[in-house]
Amino acid sequence: PRPPTTQQQPNDFHAHFISQNVQGYNGYKEQVLYAFMRQRGVFLSCLQETWQVQTSLIDENAGFVVVRTNAIPPAGRGHASGGFAIVLSAPARRAWADASSYIARYGPRVMAVRLKIRDSEDKALDILVVCAYAPTSEKPAAEREEFLSQA
Repeated sequence: PRPPTTQQQPNDFHAHFISQNVQGYNGYKEQVLYAFMRQRGVFLSCLQETWQVQTSLIDENAGFVVVRTNAIPPAGRGHASGGFAIVLSAPARRAWADASSYIARYGPRVMAVRLKIRDSEDKALDILVVCAYAPTSEKPAAEREEFLSQA
């Protein structure tokens, strides 16, 4: 995306965000996402169901930063469950750094990053981007209620 500057008109101020259930995030899907974000000018992506259990919760790759919350490891065979991530483009990474690289995790299903950007009139704006992954309707009512109580 075009980061906001003082040269832009107020109606040009925009950033593209996407959110997607990726049903497992691997190297191939990562490369597809990066190419899509570059091609479409996507500022930030929220990913759900990454199924990843990583030692590092913040990674840098190909000019992007991935901030993640780990999935729940499998009890036996199969893949992990849950997990989500926020993928920051280079402009979003700068906005995140300008906001002191703030991350907030609210339990295993909600995470937020703060971004500091400037609008078309050079006014500083703080934006809190929240990525959440709600339990599906098959989950017990208590689990769904616990998630909703975090809002």
